Amino acid sequence: MSFSHSTGYAIRALACLGAGLEGRQLCFIKEVAEYSGVPGPYLARVMSRLARHGIVTAKRGYRGGIALARDPNTISAMEIVEAMEGKEWAGKCMFNIAECTEKCPCPTQPFWNDIRHKMEMELRSITLADFIACVRRHQRLEAKARVADRTRRAA
Repeated sequence: MSFSHSTGYAIRALACLGAGLEGRQLCFIKEVAEYSGVPGPYLARVMSRLARHGIVTAKRGYRGGIALARDPNTISAMEIVEAMEGKEWAGKCMFNIAECTEKCPCPTQPFWNDIRHKMEMELRSITLADFIACVRRHQRLEAKARVADRTRRAA
C-alpha cells in the first residue's frame, strides 16, 4: 500500500517550505514548486487543500503567498495524510469488499484492522519536523558533494 502522488507532493513541499524557505512570513507557490520539484499548478491545488485543513496559511494577491500555519513539530504525518487522502485513507477492508463489515467480516479484517491501527500510530508519531530534518540532511550531503566536485576540478 502506498499513498497518492498528491500526498507525496504535499510532504515534499511542506518539508521544503520548512527547511529552505524558513524565516519568511510568506513564500510564493512558484518558489516552493521550484525548491521542492513539484509542478506549480498541481502544487497550488495541493496547498489549497492543506490550507482548508489548517496546515498552511495562504494569502492571495499582492504580498500573498503560503506559510506553515503551525510549528512543524505539531503537524503529524497522519494529519497530512488525512488532509490529502481523507479520513478513510486505508479503507475498512483490505480488498475493498463491500460486504465486509464488522458484523460479517472477510477473513483478512482482523489482520487489516491491526495493520491499519499500527500504521496510524506510526504516522501520528512522525512530524513535519522529522521530514524537514531529512531535507536538511539531504541539503548538507549535496553541499558536500558540490565542494568535493569543485575540489576535484581545481586539482
